[in-house]
Amino acid sequence: MVIRWIVQGRTTSLKDSILTPEREAELAFEPGKTPLDDPALLTALHKVHLEDGIVDEHYVPAIVEYARDDPNGKVLNVVLSPIVTTRESLLQYFTWQTARARDTLSRKNHDYACAGGNDDPFFNFKVTELLHVATAEQGFFTRMADKISRLATFISTGRLLVVGEGSDDALDDLMNYAVLLKAYLATKRWLNVVNPKAQ
Repeated sequence: MVIRWIVQGRTTSLKDSILTPEREAELAFEPGKTPLDDPALLTALHKVHLEDGIVDEHYVPAIVEYARDDPNGKVLNVVLSPIVTTRESLLQYFTWQTARARDTLSRKNHDYACAGGNDDPFFNFKVTELLHVATAEQGFFTRMADKISRLATFISTGRLLVVGEGSDDALDDLMNYAVLLKAYLATKRWLNVVNPKAQ
């Protein structure tokens, strides 16, 4: 197995790490696990870092996933995110995180809101109104509350059992729901001014 080290979404000049069967067993990577959820995974990646001389005190492994361009599952992409120790590094982290969140938002919005060629980015939230179950705003809040509940479980127990939906994912989704809700409220306020009878 090969580890491909990636910084902020770009393949860097960092050399790939080749894992022997022994090193691969020590890594014990499971799809859906993130270093934040699995300290043992973080420790194993740090060991590979040290052994291969890939040491950069400014970055930390944040995401581990099988490379999409390798159908054999023999390449692990390890995305390195900035470590936040100063105000400047906080802004770097924010830039990295918002770029990731935008990519996630684009993909999920396509899957959830664009059925049948629909172009309404809020469609899946408005479905609750069409079904007379709840307002769109309540739909947003319910989804956000779900993510907060998952994070509360992670904070109190230190783990989440659903594979592929770690604490990082919950935080990313919560951030994107906040952006979607803010955009929805701003749009609704404006449309109420322009065409109040249509609302």
